[in-house]
Amino acid sequence: IWGKLNSGAASSAYSKHKDLEINIKIKKIINYLFTDFDLTQLLDITSHRFLSSSLSQISASWYLTEEDVKTISKAGMKIGSHASTHRLLSLLDREEVYLELLESRSILESIVDAKVDEFCYPYGGSHSYNSSVKEILVQLKYSVAHDVNPRKISKLDFQNRYSLPRFNCNELPFGTAHSLKI
Repeated sequence: IWGKLNSGAASSAYSKHKDLEINIKIKKIINYLFTDFDLTQLLDITSHRFLSSSLSQISASWYLTEEDVKTISKAGMKIGSHASTHRLLSLLDREEVYLELLESRSILESIVDAKVDEFCYPYGGSHSYNSSVKEILVQLKYSVAHDVNPRKISKLDFQNRYSLPRFNCNELPFGTAHSLKI
């Protein structure tokens, strides 16, 4: 198992994350080995067993609510899509990618009552998307997409507007996500 996680795209996944090694291994297992499983069910069972909480209870404390999204949108924050189930897009077939991008945007547009045309790849690194994903972004008329190449955007970057750099908030001192310590 570890050989598969230390080869190919999985080998460099999360290499820039400032996280516990065990958390990085768990993320790799979920995103590279369990691609054919119902992850929601797996995570819910695991949450109950090890954390005595449901996945929805944990999610409610970690993620924005619809009201939160409406509030920040009304305050002028640009809302962008991030896929509907946060799966690794480079491992999905074209139809799955299409649905991830379409459903996510549709949900967000219904919440903010505005057009959503920017995208940020789940997991962000170049391993997380491919030319097929970019083609579908073009087909669905997304204006830009961001990866996590941590640097300021230059004018030259807009020649490849589906790989715009951005800073990963987990790598910034004020945005470090709290890691689950096992």
